[in-house]
Amino acid sequence: TLAARAGATYPFGHIGAISMQDPDGYYPDFYPVDKPISAGSLMMTEFALGFGNYWAKLWGSYFVGEPDADYRRLFEVAARVHDDLQVGLRAGLSGKQVNAFLAPIEAAGLEQPANVLVGGWSSMNHPPQMGAMSSSLSQRFTEPFADVVLEPRQSVTIQAWLNIPKTRKGLWVGSSGVITDSGYESFNRYPVSKLRVAGDKQAIPAANVYVNVRGRVMDIGNGRIVVRDQDGVDIPMWLSQNWSVQVMRPISFGDLQHGRFVGAVELAESDSRGKALEVHMYEPQVRLAEGSVAWDRPFGARMTQGDLVATSSLANGCEMELAFGSSKRTIAVGNDVPIVLISNEGRENIQAGVEVFILAWPEYDGSLRVDAVGTGVDGALPPM
Repeated sequence: TLAARAGATYPFGHIGAISMQDPDGYYPDFYPVDKPISAGSLMMTEFALGFGNYWAKLWGSYFVGEPDADYRRLFEVAARVHDDLQVGLRAGLSGKQVNAFLAPIEAAGLEQPANVLVGGWSSMNHPPQMGAMSSSLSQRFTEPFADVVLEPRQSVTIQAWLNIPKTRKGLWVGSSGVITDSGYESFNRYPVSKLRVAGDKQAIPAANVYVNVRGRVMDIGNGRIVVRDQDGVDIPMWLSQNWSVQVMRPISFGDLQHGRFVGAVELAESDSRGKALEVHMYEPQVRLAEGSVAWDRPFGARMTQGDLVATSSLANGCEMELAFGSSKRTIAVGNDVPIVLISNEGRENIQAGVEVFILAWPEYDGSLRVDAVGTGVDGALPPM
């Protein structure tokens, strides 16, 4: 329903339960079946979602109960290959060079059933087709792309689908993204390469997995809040016991203080430099999510947060240097970029009709938890 309301298409999705003790294969059921999900099941999913005839995909493998040694090894190798691709793919790599990412599969003595590591965007197996072992049924499809190179703005799917030779044990880990000027950007924030065991409540709400909710408060009370988002969809969420309110008040670049924890939504200009779309400074005692992660809008944006260590003036604005971990990043801030101070204020600021920004955290039961509600001055929608 959410996809349809946003004008997206949902071409297909399938999910299968496979017994780890007596597996009947390593591909999920395409049509609904009456196979029960029980302790010892491997759940494999494949979902496609997008616009028109272009669909991003997500391939997941999950366990009901702890996986045995074989399945754990399969998952760990698949996750490593998937994550190596996310880090190592870049413009200019040829099909031959993509084959280097097969090394962990070969070293583990595993096989690819019938897939490639890097394929075209959609569920139609479009070009390119890169990265297949000689034993894979898809190896012949990679031959025309041996010398073809990846290009910026080329959207691809990456998938590690592995099996143990001469057995019915196998699984996959995969997602979609785009080749950028500086590397690869995933379309998916869900950590598909994190091992999941159903029933383990600690494993489900993963760190840094959240839903950005922007919109108007329709109802609040009794520990619940309902926000109508910008697509007109009402999103119910529950408020944690100590939920707080963060009001974002405009400040100037000169108000930013060295040593304070500062963040920016930015678009990358290079590996070490970006252009800010908005900047925010926290109160002195607050530090949240240090580093640089993908942001939901606009496409290709990142949220970068760290200690403000340097500032300087530019002809059409200014720039700042943020330090996080062992890394530093320089971010240009134009004169028209909103800069705000995020301050903790009273709950009376949040009532029906107020525009809000919320990081909502998925819970084990599928509900959304709210720890903090952000708003602008006089209830206006904040820049985030």
